Amino acid sequence: MVTVGCRNCNSIVKVKGLTPEIVERIERRRESGEHMQDIAPALLPAERELFISGMCGRCWNDAFGSH
Repeated sequence: MVTVGCRNCNSIVKVKGLTPEIVERIERRRESGEHMQDIAPALLPAERELFISGMCGRCWNDAFGSH
């Protein structure tokens, strides 16, 4: 399990099901150009967005509408 903080509301989100290899790919995705949906397709869209923008699903929905 990986915990990620929302940069907007500071809530902590626990993301399950990530292997060390997936976490490493997520950390290197900006360099590699890999897309989150290719790295971790099993994650919910809100969970993937947390790694992309740093915003939890609630904050994303408040700012931009639902996924």
